[in-house]
Amino acid sequence: MQQFDIAIVGAGFAGLNLAHATAAQGLDVAVVDKRTTCPDIFRAEKIEPDQASVMRDLGTLQFRSPKCEPIGKTLRISGGNVSEVDTVEQYGISYSDTINSLRDNLPSEVTCIHETASEIVPGDVARIVLSNGEEVVARLVVLACGDYNKLIGAIGIPRQQHDDLVSLSFGFDIRRQDGLDFDFNGLNYFLPDMPNGVQYLTVFPIGSRMRVNLFTRMRRSDPLATSLRQDTLATLNKLFPDLPGYLGDVVLDSRVQVMPTTYYRLEEQVLPAVVVVGDAFQSVSPATGSGLSKVLIDVQTLSEDFIPRWRNQRVISADDVAAYYRNRCKVDSDRNSLKSWFYEDYGSQERPPLLTRVRRFVQLSLRFGSP
Repeated sequence: MQQFDIAIVGAGFAGLNLAHATAAQGLDVAVVDKRTTCPDIFRAEKIEPDQASVMRDLGTLQFRSPKCEPIGKTLRISGGNVSEVDTVEQYGISYSDTINSLRDNLPSEVTCIHETASEIVPGDVARIVLSNGEEVVARLVVLACGDYNKLIGAIGIPRQQHDDLVSLSFGFDIRRQDGLDFDFNGLNYFLPDMPNGVQYLTVFPIGSRMRVNLFTRMRRSDPLATSLRQDTLATLNKLFPDLPGYLGDVVLDSRVQVMPTTYYRLEEQVLPAVVVVGDAFQSVSPATGSGLSKVLIDVQTLSEDFIPRWRNQRVISADDVAAYYRNRCKVDSDRNSLKSWFYEDYGSQERPPLLTRVRRFVQLSLRFGSP
């Protein structure tokens, strides 16, 4: 039986940032994840300015990969209008490479356990039962295991899911046929009326690669989603007719990756010495660019406002955990993430019509309570 101050289940963005932050406080930390490296998966591919600020505070911004300069000024195209926007401190990243960099640079106070967590047992001291039968004991267990409802559901925390709040994102690399560089740092192309559920296109560098992310409200089964997977560039040119004028003649330079997301949130079920953070607690619409913001707010709130207070307590009670979930900064972050599924007017330069705003407010209030 191995004993730690904190045991984190999940070596993703939330879990590893928390491991760095808590190890820096001198705590004995374990990270439980069966994988030794992060595979090439399609997740967040930009670090926004607010996220960069929090990561700098946590000491983890230096581990982004590739470690390039900020993207800088980008083009914003909407309704026939073109403007230049300073993104201040926005970075293009490889999610997988960044996760592996965060892993590789974990301090010596962190022990990596490459096993599957098969059961969580709350209590005055929480236990993680591993798939090999061994146990990990910790004063605090943090579940940062993403959308792994089986493990969380097994400890009695139900999940609220709404299948009509969906997002389907596409990611792929492009290059110019003539071999020349693109003549812009980045480009964001918005479709104000969101035809066929298409929200916007963003083109940005990740190191030497030029990456495209397309955000939609489609489902995998939609015919347009199939066209985007099978005939990507031709379909894009139909959706964004003047796109070749900005990109030039381009070809695909990678496979097309697709990420479906559905809104879900854990219902409040507080357990002693067990905290759920990040995507394991609530999903975010990828189109907002705020997914990492919510994750980092969870991590920063827990590591800076609560764990230092808890470390001198004999046990971490259910009331202590409830106080974390009620933290105003976290509550606001979770609420804004929910509202983002209803209020997405990325291409509009003006506020939506009053009737549209009232309809959205009523829908949100009836289903989830007052915003």
